[in-house]
Amino acid sequence: MVVSLTTLHAAGAMADDPIADTYLNRAYWERMQWEKASASKLWTMDGWSTFEGKQDTTNTFVKTRKVNMLANQFSANLAFQNGLSELKHFTSISAHSTKKQCDDYLKAFTQKFGDPLTNDASIMVMKFSETNYLRMLVTNYQWDIGRTRINAGCFGSITQDNEDIEKADYTWSMRFSHKSLAEKLTPK
Repeated sequence: MVVSLTTLHAAGAMADDPIADTYLNRAYWERMQWEKASASKLWTMDGWSTFEGKQDTTNTFVKTRKVNMLANQFSANLAFQNGLSELKHFTSISAHSTKKQCDDYLKAFTQKFGDPLTNDASIMVMKFSETNYLRMLVTNYQWDIGRTRINAGCFGSITQDNEDIEKADYTWSMRFSHKSLAEKLTPK
């Protein structure tokens, strides 16, 4: 079943931001010149503010904003990986989601980018007994478009008190970067 972006838009109450068109644009990522990422259309669009959150030792986050896309509000960041002189920039987006929304996002991005590599990495994290456990639900996706590697994932957890996978809290997260910044996903 193919879900159109129009269907997702009609189902949601918020209109897509102009920046959403860039995130959803296969041709943009195909032509992306990662050597000049900080001067690219995405990095120079209006609406970004200075990132003021906590930094980590691996990456430096520079700009942040909210993006209305696919009937949800995503948090978006522009950043670079520390210690590299070239091809270091990346952008990430994420949104709190449901399992159905994760499935809808996958369908929408598959419609735009083609079939991804997929890795179901769901695991039982802790099992104290048959009635007391925590299970991490993790499915990773990856698209290679030109020199761009797009990593996506749907992440959630269930416990004995919340066994309904459909009702669990999830996060959909994506990272767009040069292929050299992300390992090739091993399907399973």
